This record gives sequence, structure tokens and C-alpha cells, in this order.
Amino acid sequence: MHFKNVKDGDVLSSPINLEFGVEGFELAPSGSPGERVGHHHLLVNRDSIMEGAVIPGDVNHIHFGNDEIRGTIELESGNYLLTLQFADGVHQIFGEKMSALEEITVK
Repeated sequence: MHFKNVKDGDVLSSPINLEFGVEGFELAPSGSPGERVGHHHLLVNRDSIMEGAVIPGDVNHIHFGNDEIRGTIELESGNYLLTLQFADGVHQIFGEKMSALEEITVK
């Protein structure tokens, strides 16, 4: 689980185009069954969520439930923690082992 094009300490301009990667799991739309099947979630200014918890849907918890490997977000100027997490078809998190955190600045 990783960001393909953003790294810790990056200074970026909004809108921000993000690309996601995952190994060892199959990307599939929300609702798809399977043990190693799921989709990406982006958390803004939120730490990783513990294994088994369900990710809420709100402005700080962005679901990429159509098995997307990229997305665009708009953020105001400031410092942000971006947390990428992988969850199964019913949005249950695979845990911290399937997460990536990057601190960025938006100018």
C-alpha cells in the first residue's frame, strides 16, 4: 500500500492528483466479496484506522469504491496528513499494515 506520486514533505498545489498502489491484494469495487479483495480510502488529517473498523463516509474519509487507482482532491493552503488505507468490500479496514501516511504542505 503506497502513494505512487506523493512523498512525505512534498509541497504541492491544489488540486492534487494522487495515484495509489497496492501489492498482494486484488482491486475490486465496493461490495465485492473476497479475503484479499478491496479498494482504497483516503483519510485527510486522520491517522490510520484499526483493523476491522468500518471507515465512515465524510469529507475527511474519501472512498474510492470503484477500484480507482487515482483521484484528485482540492485542499486549502496548509499542512496535511494524508493516510491511504485499504479496506474490503464492506469498508472494513485491513489495518495499519495496509496503510501509508504522508505529511504534505499545500501552498
